[in-house]
Amino acid sequence: MQIAILLVSRGADLHLKTSLGNTALDLCKTDEDRNILIDACSPFISSNISIPSDKVDADKNEKIVFLPTNLTDHQKIQLQKCAQLLKANIVDEFNHNVTHIITSCDSMGNCTRTMKVLMGILSGKWIINSQWIDVCLEYKQKVDEEVFEVQGTKNQPNTQGPKFGRENIKQKLLPLFYGFFFYLHGQFTKPTPERDDLCSLIHVGGGKVLAREPRPETVSSKPHMIPYHAANTSMEDISHIILYQEKPPRDSHVHSSYIC
Repeated sequence: MQIAILLVSRGADLHLKTSLGNTALDLCKTDEDRNILIDACSPFISSNISIPSDKVDADKNEKIVFLPTNLTDHQKIQLQKCAQLLKANIVDEFNHNVTHIITSCDSMGNCTRTMKVLMGILSGKWIINSQWIDVCLEYKQKVDEEVFEVQGTKNQPNTQGPKFGRENIKQKLLPLFYGFFFYLHGQFTKPTPERDDLCSLIHVGGGKVLAREPRPETVSSKPHMIPYHAANTSMEDISHIILYQEKPPRDSHVHSSYIC
């Protein structure tokens, strides 16, 4: 109880839910305990605002690693020049050392959906319009990335997915798929990512891949964990997701509120 009092006095949200859907007030055994927590809330800090720490420009000491995707030959040459200017490395495959994924975009700032882009979003990397390269070269220095951050993919435009993914990791929040279980049904062929690629995305996103199709009676009998990013949304009761490309699996799962 003393720890809970300390946390709320420092601005912790009393209404934030645990993975099982309970708030701090729900877990109090008596009305007296609830009143103590409410009284302990800091009058100077809004409970739904994160307390910012002193801003430190860690980017200055961070080694820049570029990963290009869907670039033209000219854009690749420009990227080489930019890498020399910023003393950055260029890699061909995604890894966790990558800091910037550089891609071409349409006039609205949306890019082609590639595995590199998806892995970058889930990992919180900068997903940057290739125009950023030209501006860096023009000013002969690294310029602000946010102005050139990709808005979405051409499949799902203007979603702000890259920004959401980056800020999620920056704030050290749980991965996007945390709390979800996935079952991959049937075969997956282009333009859908292949099975191995889907598994990689799920793992990077913090989800778990099931070897067997979930059974409604088994799923409903277990304690239900609310996926972190699905809280207070239409997905908060869903814990298991079945992915398929062509033929759907048997329809018994439609009677379960935990499977979609």
